[in-house]
Formats: sequence, C-alpha cells, structure tokens
Amino acid sequence: MQYATALLALLASSGAMAAPGNRQQADKTITVTLDGQAKTSVTFLEGGRSEARPDKKGPFKTVLLELGAAVQKKDLRCQILDDQNKPIVVLRGQNTDITFADGGAGLWRFRNEQGSKVSKVICDPTFVKDNNPKEIRVALSNSVEAIQRNEFVEGQRSTVKIGGGVRYDTVELILGVAVDPTYRCQINGEDGRVLSVLRGGNERQTFADGDAGVWKIKNGRTAIGSITCDPNFE
Repeated sequence: MQYATALLALLASSGAMAAPGNRQQADKTITVTLDGQAKTSVTFLEGGRSEARPDKKGPFKTVLLELGAAVQKKDLRCQILDDQNKPIVVLRGQNTDITFADGGAGLWRFRNEQGSKVSKVICDPTFVKDNNPKEIRVALSNSVEAIQRNEFVEGQRSTVKIGGGVRYDTVELILGVAVDPTYRCQINGEDGRVLSVLRGGNERQTFADGDAGVWKIKNGRTAIGSITCDPNFE
C-alpha cells in the first residue's frame, strides 16, 4: 500500500498524471490534415516558420488546420504547395486564398475539384489573408515610368482608356487568386490597332498572367490607347 501511494505521488509530480485541463493549456500543436484519395496529417509546434512534406502525396481535396488551445497566434495561417511547388488555391464559404486559417470554421476545399497532389505544408506567422483575391490589374511600363490600372471586372468585358501619348514597351497582367487563371486582356494603340505582345517563344494579341512576368510589346515603345479584358479572349 505504501509502495502504491509512493508511485502515485511520483507519477503526479512528473506530470504523467497531469489533469486534462493542464494538458490542454500546454497544447501548442499546429495540425494540418489533408484528405482525399488518402488522408494524412502533419504537426508542428508553435514558433517560427515550419515546413514539412506529407508522408502521402494525394491527390487531396480538402485541408483542415487545427490549433492547440495554447497556441497564442489564433490567426496563424498555413499554405500547401502542389507537385510543381506552386500554392494551391483553397475555398471556404466566401473566402478564396492561397493561405488558410483555423477560425473554428472547418474544412477548406481545393479549388481544383479533381484534387491536387501536395508536396509541402508550410505554416508561417507572417502569412496574411488576401484581402483582394478578385483583383485584375494591368501594368504598363517603360524604363522610366509605369502605370497600373485595375478597373476590370471578372466575367465581363471591360475597356479602360489610356491615351496621353506616353510610349510603353512592356505590359503585365496580375490576377488575384480567385480569378480564373485563363483570363486574358489585350492592348490597343492610339490608332485602335490591336498590338501583338511577346513572352518567351509566344507571340499573341491577347495576354495572360501565368505567373511568368511581363510581355514585351512587339513594336517596341508604343503609345497605348486602351486596355481591354474579356472572359471570351483566347
């Protein structure tokens, strides 16, 4: 009896019999669960930036972030990368983003309904919510000045007048994460002509984002009359 009493005292003092409430208070775990054709989880402890490769590649269709009760940064966000190391776009309710939080609101689903393979999970206290996921922005530039216009609306044809006689030699389309990545625009000279643009080995009269940077205007520096973006452009 004396031995049993001593053993219980030892276990209690070592924390092995810590009360459930105490264990909960000490829970600083960050758990990201991927689900789809397979299911797997990765777990971090709160701190700085953390990265891990899941033990299964998927494809997955949903992701869930769960924060332990003792995690201090309740708005911590994480990100998942596909097999090309590009961020995967996820949806929850009205939210579309390439990072995701817990928020007690459950699963985020992948925008790609077929699912995606996941190469890496990243949680980083510097990640923030994208407050402009539907942005459509076109930037014109030359070696000394640049302008950016963002009056375009996804799903409808929009034309913005430029004018002013300034000559530009590059154009770039920047899309928010919620915009269809195939969305395209075109530029017209002040005489109304559609201008061809070049990027890599491609010559086009419409241009996309593609995360590949600027397009060069084929004619070199040219005065731009207008920019048109249209969901029917190909």
